[in-house]
Amino acid sequence: MCCENHPRVAANLARLALVLAVACSKASATPPDRSDPRASPASSDKPGDPESAISVHHVDAGNPPAVIWQGTSGGFDWTWRDSGLSVSRDGGKPRELLHPDPALDSCADAQESYRLVSVVGPLASLEHGTWADCGGAHPSAVTSYEVVDATRPARRTTLLDYFSEADVLGALQADPLVRKALGHVRPATVRELLKFLSGKTGGGDPEGCGYAFSEGMLASFAFHHVEGGAVAVRIGLSHGCEVMRGNLTQLGLLLPIPRTLAANVGAAAMRQEGFLMKDSSAIRGDRATELIHGR
Repeated sequence: MCCENHPRVAANLARLALVLAVACSKASATPPDRSDPRASPASSDKPGDPESAISVHHVDAGNPPAVIWQGTSGGFDWTWRDSGLSVSRDGGKPRELLHPDPALDSCADAQESYRLVSVVGPLASLEHGTWADCGGAHPSAVTSYEVVDATRPARRTTLLDYFSEADVLGALQADPLVRKALGHVRPATVRELLKFLSGKTGGGDPEGCGYAFSEGMLASFAFHHVEGGAVAVRIGLSHGCEVMRGNLTQLGLLLPIPRTLAANVGAAAMRQEGFLMKDSSAIRGDRATELIHGR
């Protein structure tokens, strides 16, 4: 079974790519090509104009941006390039959705990588990888899923915006990693469950910290495939300790498709408008948006 289709895979490929990237950066003055750490600030709440981030350039800054994918979904025209992700409507001016993190500009060397993993209606899910050498004992690395709603890109989007609390709670409690962490505890609400799980780690034996639960994990999701009247959703959990930095683990949820998303999910499953995570590798290959920061 393909590793990307399995909900329990802890994306060690992403972690390995980060390690290789560090080695490459020492061997050459050219920034390392880390196409595995990935995906995009979508619902960016960062203040300021993203164009104002200093010392940010694209890996292939001397060449015209290459288009990775173009399509229509949720009433928007989408263009994913190796230099960014933009949307437009009714022939209007394209609006950029990827915002470089200005906090990384003070680092000696830092890179962000973005991979689009699903587009359903106005919702784009991206895998966002950050690698940074900011003067510590070793470089840091984080991989996560992030979601942007093209209709309200400045607002954080979570599963509870589209699925009922009862369905989300039941699906979470059915996931093996969640069940293991809960033990005999049976929270009555999603909020109670997230509060109980927050900070708990697991996986990555013998360290036991390959992943960590967080109270904000419902904003880190992608739509994977359709199964009958339900859609499989992947929630991404980042690493739980530094020795496992860059790791990404998926929770697998099966949720009834709400009426508000039914047409969009169906169109994405058929690749008529947007696409689902199960098809993302075939669409993007090894390509990604990559941004480099540095003094």
